Amino acid sequence: MASSKLSPCLIFLQLIFLLFVINPANAQLKVGFYKDTCPQAEAIVKKVMDQVMKVAPSLSGPLLRMHFHDCFVRGCDGSVLLNSSTGQAEKDSPPNLSLRGYQVIDRVKTALEKECPGVVSCADTLAIVARDVTVATMGPFWEVETGRRDGRVSNFSEALTNLPPFFANISQLISMFRSKGLSVKDLVVLSGGHTIGTSHCSSFTSRLYNSTGKDGTDPTLDSEYIAKLKSKCKVGDQTTLVEMDPGSVRTFDNSYYTLVAKRRGLFQSDAALLDNSETKAYVKLQSAATHRSTFFKDFGVSMIKMGRVGVLTGKAGEIRKKTCPPPNKLPTHHERGPKPIKRKHSASYYVHRVSESLSTRISKILCGIFLTLLFIIGIAAFISWLSLRPHRPRIHISSFSIPGLDQSNGFENAEIRFNVTARNANRAVGYYYNSVEAFAYYRDQAIGSTPLVDSFYQEPKNTTILYKVLKGATLDVNNDRWKEFRNDRGLGTVVFRLDVTAMIRFKVSTWDSKHHRMHANCDVAVGRDGSILATSKNKRCPVYFT
Repeated sequence: MASSKLSPCLIFLQLIFLLFVINPANAQLKVGFYKDTCPQAEAIVKKVMDQVMKVAPSLSGPLLRMHFHDCFVRGCDGSVLLNSSTGQAEKDSPPNLSLRGYQVIDRVKTALEKECPGVVSCADTLAIVARDVTVATMGPFWEVETGRRDGRVSNFSEALTNLPPFFANISQLISMFRSKGLSVKDLVVLSGGHTIGTSHCSSFTSRLYNSTGKDGTDPTLDSEYIAKLKSKCKVGDQTTLVEMDPGSVRTFDNSYYTLVAKRRGLFQSDAALLDNSETKAYVKLQSAATHRSTFFKDFGVSMIKMGRVGVLTGKAGEIRKKTCPPPNKLPTHHERGPKPIKRKHSASYYVHRVSESLSTRISKILCGIFLTLLFIIGIAAFISWLSLRPHRPRIHISSFSIPGLDQSNGFENAEIRFNVTARNANRAVGYYYNSVEAFAYYRDQAIGSTPLVDSFYQEPKNTTILYKVLKGATLDVNNDRWKEFRNDRGLGTVVFRLDVTAMIRFKVSTWDSKHHRMHANCDVAVGRDGSILATSKNKRCPVYFT
């Protein structure tokens, strides 16, 4: 009998061992997560979405927003899809009442379940659908990382406190995005999703009738645009829909930034992008572009980052077979089963029970000791991971200049001089740099490139300065391009982008990682004299890996 009582504990210990030792907690998101279990998953989603977009293209905006709203509350776990019989789920909260397209997600999930029962999560379904509606509206394509599992909790109040409101100022927006591990650039890039979709008048009428400007209007909103909006939205209007990006509401493009730059962003949160130097610079950069510029690439990168927020992987969560199941019935305290039947036993029975109880106690003590040791080891491993995990290189532009920019024939001897600093902020992790190169862009067109250094090793807590001059064969600037430079100079600012790429390996003690391709995108502006402006000097460049 004692051995039978011990076996559940041993089974539990074996499960713990398998979870933490045999199968380390490395279940992360990755591209192609379903390649073995459901290889047609993304093709199935695309087929359904192509059919939907042909008959209901207006759902593109709401379906893109649904993924955003899901990730900002409890992480990307599909909790925005859960129903509540008492109206207390996320989808019942005011910020989510404008979401549409739940039936589309149900349709996609049904198709997936038919092909691969119980394999593809609702959270991954939302992420893939968001990408596919973006592509369907002529937007960018990005590889969706999958492997998310579905959450079991959906809370009305959490949507109120976690979703950025349409009336938020720039400080609130930055704070809310940073709380999700997203940068200021992610904020301004993801705001560009407002290029598709519509909004109810109630989301912005306070800017038309109840603000601080003339006749109660918002002084940060263009007066002509105010007149157009007032013609559509009367006081108290709760039903009328207005295009967020008039003229291209069903086309994913960068015209949203043109509207914001002209003070025609529909929401207060759109206008707030002009109240911060970094977000304003990005708005100006994209609004000045005559083509897609970097927005499409940036949007894909930021969507991938957002898709990693608070995900459940490995054994956490579940894989829901339906997107919107009702809540499970919970037992209540007043529910009672049948009364137990009283039995009488012999003395030998109770002697045996005492012996069995002693064996059970010993097994519990052993279990407790083992689990305590396991907990201590886990804490130690976690602390070690925190101290050793590599941080990304910190890339800054310390100087950037174009001598002779004030001369009309300066293109004959044109050159670009720049200093880039690469900082290793890690305490115990070194970097091996290989094939470090720099690429210069103007209006998103390459104008020069050059190797910076072949290879070098950077010690922890060390800064390396990389200096280079682009000229001659490494710089492609003709008379027409020089005129464009000087035209921008006449407006006070010439904007360039310097991209630094390298192959990097991380070194921890005697262990080396595999190679990773690093990309640093540095937007830099020069003034009339050709020298870097103060707003760009020593500015940290966004870094990502592919």
